[in-house]
Amino acid sequence: MMDDWWTWLFDYSPSIYWLLGSTAIVFIELFGSTVLPQAAVDEVSLWGKVRAKQQLNVPKRYFWHFYTIGLVWCWLCYSNLTLSQSALIVQLSRRLGECWLVETPSNSTMSLIHYVVGVTYYPMVTLSLLQAAKDTSPAAFMTVGGLLLFIVMSGWQHACHRYLASLRASTPSKRYPLPQQYGFQALACPHYTAEVGVYVSLWLLSGCHPSLALCVVFTTANLASGALKTLHWYQAHYPSCTMRYSILPGVL
Repeated sequence: MMDDWWTWLFDYSPSIYWLLGSTAIVFIELFGSTVLPQAAVDEVSLWGKVRAKQQLNVPKRYFWHFYTIGLVWCWLCYSNLTLSQSALIVQLSRRLGECWLVETPSNSTMSLIHYVVGVTYYPMVTLSLLQAAKDTSPAAFMTVGGLLLFIVMSGWQHACHRYLASLRASTPSKRYPLPQQYGFQALACPHYTAEVGVYVSLWLLSGCHPSLALCVVFTTANLASGALKTLHWYQAHYPSCTMRYSILPGVL
């Protein structure tokens, strides 16, 4: 009986996590202000430069915790690496390196809820890919397309992060200039667009496994929520802002 419980938990906990998380984000975005106090909505939905000094703050520089925990989970869970699992390890290693070597420290914060989501997110991705390796095998076109997409999106996101870090470093004592390269001319958060692209590539490399599809939905919903607020912030603070979309060109 205990073995059946652990098997069920392994097989379904990532999908349940993605479904509940996506549902919560959509509910808060659409109905949060009508059923919850605005302070509570802001507490759970704002981070970074758009976040006021709410309670239960966690420094945004603690993002490196997420990638470290993710790498530990990969080390614990993976033995014979698949291409999708290897890609996740590359993604986590790159982001951890960017946290320490590229990104400029700031006073930005996130809520405790965002922190909890961050430390649980990558273990769930790890389990989703582990489940995919057991259930599916990608076709050749999925492998080629997924690998190419992973390389392009990873490079784009890295370029965005280096560019933002250079802007912060150029004006350490005040708000940095309006970003205008690497897609920022039209998008408020092209680095989020690239992040979504990375997880679409993992979905392809996993053989289009349903659990990774739900991961892509959750990732898109989560990042779109922040990107929309970032777009409004840019438009309010920079009269010359030309950004029309938050994260998905022509859509959102």
